[in-house]
Formats: sequence, C-alpha cells, structure tokens
Amino acid sequence: HTHTHTHTHTHTHTCTHTHTNICTRTGLKSVSIHKRLPLFATGGEDGMVYVFHGMVYNDLMDNPLIVPLKRIHAHTCDGTDGVMDCVFHPTQPWLLTCGVDKTIRLFCET
Repeated sequence: HTHTHTHTHTHTHTCTHTHTNICTRTGLKSVSIHKRLPLFATGGEDGMVYVFHGMVYNDLMDNPLIVPLKRIHAHTCDGTDGVMDCVFHPTQPWLLTCGVDKTIRLFCET
C-alpha cells in the first residue's frame, strides 16, 4: 500500500515523499541489502518477504527510488513470528530466508 505526500518548501522547490508499507499487518524482523545489486529485502512477522529495487542519487535533493518487485509468502506464522531472517547471496540475486516454521528457503529467478 503506497501513500504519497507532497510538501512545498520555501520559494525554490517541491519535494514529494513516498512511503511504502513494507509489512502490512505486523512488525519487521529482518532487512537485507544486496552487496552488488540495487536490491533490498524485508522479512516480517506475518511470514511475508518483500523484495525492492532501491537507488539513492548523488544529488540529495532528488528523492530515493524504491520500487517493489516481489511479494513472497515465505513462511507460515505462529501468531507472533514468521520470517526470522533473510539474506542475499553475495554475488547472485538469490534470497535465503529462515522462519519460525523451522524451514530455510531459497528464492531465485528462474
């Protein structure tokens, strides 16, 4: 779910801030940033993993770019926990997760 808010600052420019809910109903348990690719992932207590493309520009007046790519139901939830951790492979666009359901999962593009 995405909300966009526009704030106008003094005479010179307009900034648009976009906020993306990373987990819809529960708390965030883990965040992983790929070392070589512009990807990051989040894992939540609801068992969901979200993968994003992210980019920050050299000009700090430009807003960062965050594009949701995937929503993955990775693990079952026990009522309070789901995804315990997520981590990217160091060179491949593969994501490994572990969950309260006692499984380790590998997600990759096929």
